Amino acid sequence: MNEQLSMNESERIIMETEAQKKIKEMKQIKEEYKITYDDIMVEMERLDSSRVVSLSTLRRIFRDGSEQKASSFNYEEIIIPAYNAVKNLDKKPSPSSPFELELQGYKNVIRVQNEELDRLIELKEHLDNRVNFLIDQIKLKDELIKKLMDQCFNNESSKS
Repeated sequence: MNEQLSMNESERIIMETEAQKKIKEMKQIKEEYKITYDDIMVEMERLDSSRVVSLSTLRRIFRDGSEQKASSFNYEEIIIPAYNAVKNLDKKPSPSSPFELELQGYKNVIRVQNEELDRLIELKEHLDNRVNFLIDQIKLKDELIKKLMDQCFNNESSKS
C-alpha cells in the first residue's frame, strides 16, 4: 500500500515539475513574442475547441509566482491546452496584428465563397438530374403516343 502511495506521490511530483517548466516556458514565449491573452484563446479554440480554458484561468497561469502554485492547475485540462496554444504561436506574427487580421478576413471571404460554390455545384447537379429525369419522361410519353397512334391507324386500316 505504501509502495502504491509513493508511486502516486512520485507521479504527482513529476507532473507538478512538468507543469512548472511549462508555465515558465509559456511566460517566456508570451513575453518574447508579445502574445496577447486573446491570441492564446483564439489559438486554443482553433487547435481543439473542446479543450479551451477560461480567460480568468489563463490569466492565473501567467501571474507572477504561478509556477510555485502549479499543482493548483489540472495538468491535462488546463496546462496542456494553454501550452500547446502558446507553443503554436511561438515565432508567428501575433494573430491580432493588422496583417494577420487582414489575412484572416481574406480567408473568411474565401471560405464563404467556397461554401457558396459548393452549394451551387450541388444545386447544378440536382438540376441536371431533374432535367435528365424530365427528358426520360418526355421520351417515354413520346413512345407511348407513337404506340397509341400506330394502334389507332392499324385499327382504322383493318376496318376498311
